[in-house]
Amino acid sequence: HTYLNTTTNDLVLPVTLIGSNAFGCTDTTFGEVTVYPNPTASFSLSGASGCHPFTADITNTSVGATEFLWSYGDGASSDTTIAVHQHTWFNYSGPGATNYPISLTVGTDHGCTSTVTSQVQVFPAVTAGFVVDSAGCAPLAASFTNTSTGGSTHAWTFGDGQFSPSTSPVHTYNNQGLADALFNPTLIVTSSFGCSDTATAQVLVHPQPIAQFIPSTQVGCQPLQVSFQDLSIGATQLNWQFGDGQFLQAGTGNTTHSYANSTPDPVFYDPQLIATSIHGCSDTAMSQIQVYPPVTAAFTLDTMMCSPAVVDITNLSAGASSYLWNMGDGTILVGTTPAYTYINSTGADQVRTITLTATSPYGCTSVATVNVHIHPVPMAAFQATPFSQQFPDAAVNIANNSSPGAWTHAWNFGDGNTASTASPGSHTYDSWGSYTITLVVSGTYCTDTATQVVVIDPPLPTARFIGSGEGCAPLTVAFTNTSWQAQTYQWNFGDGGTSTADNPVYTYNVAGVYTVTLTAFGIGGTSSTATKVDSVIVHPRANAFFVLQPDHVIVPSQPVFTYNLSSNATSYAWDFGDGTASTEMNPIHHYTAGGTFDVTLIANNQWNCPDTFSVPGAVT
Repeated sequence: HTYLNTTTNDLVLPVTLIGSNAFGCTDTTFGEVTVYPNPTASFSLSGASGCHPFTADITNTSVGATEFLWSYGDGASSDTTIAVHQHTWFNYSGPGATNYPISLTVGTDHGCTSTVTSQVQVFPAVTAGFVVDSAGCAPLAASFTNTSTGGSTHAWTFGDGQFSPSTSPVHTYNNQGLADALFNPTLIVTSSFGCSDTATAQVLVHPQPIAQFIPSTQVGCQPLQVSFQDLSIGATQLNWQFGDGQFLQAGTGNTTHSYANSTPDPVFYDPQLIATSIHGCSDTAMSQIQVYPPVTAAFTLDTMMCSPAVVDITNLSAGASSYLWNMGDGTILVGTTPAYTYINSTGADQVRTITLTATSPYGCTSVATVNVHIHPVPMAAFQATPFSQQFPDAAVNIANNSSPGAWTHAWNFGDGNTASTASPGSHTYDSWGSYTITLVVSGTYCTDTATQVVVIDPPLPTARFIGSGEGCAPLTVAFTNTSWQAQTYQWNFGDGGTSTADNPVYTYNVAGVYTVTLTAFGIGGTSSTATKVDSVIVHPRANAFFVLQPDHVIVPSQPVFTYNLSSNATSYAWDFGDGTASTEMNPIHHYTAGGTFDVTLIANNQWNCPDTFSVPGAVT
């Protein structure tokens, strides 16, 4: 009998035993059974998961127990009877979470037990760390080297109100003050499980000195004496770079420097002041000094010219900013190199004196003069007709319309031919092209030139060719190009095939009747086309094929039947491999001797375009 005790106290139950025998005699005895209550194991956790290291409060809520045995799943155990105790779990392995099973086994003084289990989940550890330069001059570009482990996101605060989510950012610290500035950058690293760690450091940013100076003047003629007033802030050392290769290193204070210019052009100098602080921080200030040279008036030009004389002046002046030209005929011009044309309509030479007055930006002036001789000049003119014609028409009539006088004439017809007569009359060209006719009329000093272009257009091309053929596919046809006055060609063979060769050889693979076209292209894109209709006839070939049954026979009684599956054929020639042949379409053959025989069929058609099909070892 099984006794149950669902209470929390001992349960004493009476037991009665009545014995009897075969004669009806009986006896009774009494006893009792004590049933002890079972304990109930139970506990709760303050948290079921957390980040490494994870500590949880464990509350023992067991009932009816006097003994306790705890197992924490990490190799540790305890028999504490404290109602609430703590335990810490670790996760050094990563990268995933580690589950630890927790069990509590309770017992009573009578040996009754009960067990309950649970588990905690410990996320891997996150360690924040970084390396950064601890000090530097403003603006300081600080490179942060992230040495953190276990994190997936990063939150940087740089201590100056700026933030970044980058892994290893570069941040620029500024210090606009006069004293050192201390910043406390902080990195918070968070894992995908929500675990985080924080690392901090210190960055000391020294202020940058302010380099400032004022030059007493920035423009002037050489030698130019310049005084420099130092207005720098926060500097303990000054380095003056004057921009001309000279320098001065001093503590603090003002200085002077003399600039020279030995060139004919203005020279720019870029003086610099490098101000350095006690911490080695520096700043640079720059300015610009322009030194002008003395002004020099000078120019050149051709002093012997023919009317109309276009003056081509080369201004060689130096240091000038404005120019005044007196052309010697009452004309006044301004500008660096003015354009001017002298006209001599007389029959004698004329002399003009050109005077240049060059002025610098500072009012300095210089004068230069040159005498120019202007000679009278003839006028060349002619007319050539027609100006355009097509070869073989190539004769051009020429009429000389030049001004009268004792001039010499030189004709160039543009094709290598020349003439020296005043009126050549006409000229005939040997080939087509564009020709420039030039007439040069010359006096004692001066000449004049006239030109005209005449065009002899090339003749039109003529497309012609020889080529035709008839035969079995594939059929190769050679085409002979007999075109005239053509440069390039375009062939169309009638089956979609084309060519640009001069004399193509083309193969037709498909039976049919084809028209061939040749287009010949001449100079300037002119063209001509020749067509030969149905000039190529390609006949189809027969297609030989057969099947034999059976392929194993007993000689001489058992015949071999042929099944001719050829197409596009009108006649047949069989070779049964045993020295016998047939011209029937489907012959029946008897072999008279044993062996293995090759069977061959030649199928032909009305155009004598045969095809052969052979089966090696067809019959045994």
